[in-house]
Parts: sequence; structure tokens; C-alpha cells
Amino acid sequence: MRRGRVRVRERPRSGRHGPSNRAAPGGQVWDLAATVSAFTGVALLLVTGVLTWGDLVAEKAAWTTLVWFSVLVMMAGQLQQLGVIGWFSDSITDATSGVGWQTAFVILTLVYLFSHYLFASNTAHVAAMYAAFLAAATATGAPPVMAALVLGFISSLYGGLTHYASGPAPVLFGGGYVTLGEWWRTGLIAAAANIVIWMGVGALWLKLLGHW
Repeated sequence: MRRGRVRVRERPRSGRHGPSNRAAPGGQVWDLAATVSAFTGVALLLVTGVLTWGDLVAEKAAWTTLVWFSVLVMMAGQLQQLGVIGWFSDSITDATSGVGWQTAFVILTLVYLFSHYLFASNTAHVAAMYAAFLAAATATGAPPVMAALVLGFISSLYGGLTHYASGPAPVLFGGGYVTLGEWWRTGLIAAAANIVIWMGVGALWLKLLGHW
């Protein structure tokens, strides 16, 4: 299949995409944030007339996502900086120190999963709590390999728990296909199903593999 020629109105857009696409992966080399690259690209689209300000204003879902998701990300960051997450992790660790490792590990896993309601990023959650909960689990006697694997599995399962749980979540929610209540209800049901599968069938499989 042969492509047609680039139209006159498409040339500014092609010229914009080139620099911005090269700037995004090169941000670490040039000390250029991805946000700066993105806004530069949008500015070039406006200047060259490919988009108008009316086109941008009409994207209400995008503006809504930008505003409230930025607030949630900032709140999660402040919880970490103010030591709330560290205090929470230490409290759970102390609370499970006097029980058997099986019970303690179930408690730690459930708390680790549902504490994602406090986070707007999978990466932030893992960075703040994974190491602390893994250390707590092994301290109670849980097999290290099994504990590391299960907490790692959980770290990839809570991305759909809420409409702000991960980067793609607010974008998908902004499409308006489901209501807030439907998202949270479905996220909770999916989380419960994942717990049953990964801590039920998964635990038996890890037992068969000899990890505990």
C-alpha cells in the first residue's frame, strides 16, 4: 500500500511531532521534562494553526482529568513527604509482629492492596511501601521468595482499583463510559476476585513449587 503525499495543512503537524517525539525520550540527556515537551508541542500546534484554542477548550474530559488528577498526585506526594505513609507502614508492621506468619502475611497483603486508595500512582505505592511490607512479612517468618512474589503480583493488580489508581485510569474514566460508582464497585469486586485467585490458587501453586 502506497501512502499519499503530505498535505499542506499536515506539514506543520509533522514538523511539530518530530521535535516533541525526540524530546520526550531525550529528556534525561537534555534535562527536559516530558511535561515541557508536551506543552511545547501543543503550543506549536496552536501557533501553526493546526489547532485552535476552541479545539483545546472543547476537550472538557481532558481538562477535568488534568485538574483533579494533578491534585490527587500532589496529595499522595505530600502524604509521603510528611511521613504519613511511613507511619502507617510502621504501625501495620508492629501490629503483625506477634502473630503467626500465615495470618500476618494475609493481613499485610490485604493492607498493601487496599492502601492503594491513598495513592494516585503504582510506582509511588511500590516505592513507599513494598520494601517495608516485604521486610515485615519476612520478619514474621514468611518465606522471602513467596513474600516477594506475592507482593510483586499485588503491585500490578491495584491499577484499576479507583479512577485515579494509575496513569491510564483517569484517561479511561474521562471517556465517560462508566460512572464513578460503577468504577469503584467494579474495582472492589475485581480486587476481591484477584485476592481469592492469587492468595488461594496462587498459594497452592507456590506450595507445589516448594516456595513455602
